[in-house]
Amino acid sequence: MRVITPVQQLTPSQSDDLKARAATFPEAAFDFVREGLGHTVGSLSPELAAGSSIQAGSGDLKRRTPAGPAKGSQSDSAAATQHVTGQQLCEGLRHLAYLKYGDLAGAVLGHWGVASTDDFGVMVYAMIDRGELRSGDQDRLSDFHNVYSFKKAFPLLIEPKPLRTPVAEHSGPRVDGIV
Repeated sequence: MRVITPVQQLTPSQSDDLKARAATFPEAAFDFVREGLGHTVGSLSPELAAGSSIQAGSGDLKRRTPAGPAKGSQSDSAAATQHVTGQQLCEGLRHLAYLKYGDLAGAVLGHWGVASTDDFGVMVYAMIDRGELRSGDQDRLSDFHNVYSFKKAFPLLIEPKPLRTPVAEHSGPRVDGIV
């Protein structure tokens, strides 16, 4: 059976938009999502967390193993296959953010430009597109939509601003003589 990833279900225009949105997040944000996936699996099923791949069932993710792509067959051992939904991953990411950053979790996420659970979905689907994760045929980007309010979950959220802003061209000396 062929696994159809949600990225394949997007129109070329939607896929390009997703890639453009994902490009606005620094690699640290992607690292956080990767770490959060492991954290979420461990929280849901500690005895299975030692497995090297994560299969997302209805609604989610498979992490690729060093030896190759994540396994997707029903015959995979329980230790190698775990199911995580988009909603579960978002909750796991919220928990991990507080564990790692405490009350500054919102500030860190905001610094990275992450302002909603939809942003987590964009990063996950970018990783699927890059081949780092795989998804099941029931998975949708919408699984990450508005799972919780960032303003309520992270009261100290800093409104995201671009990490790099273009420097305005200066056409001549300033009044005070400093160029």
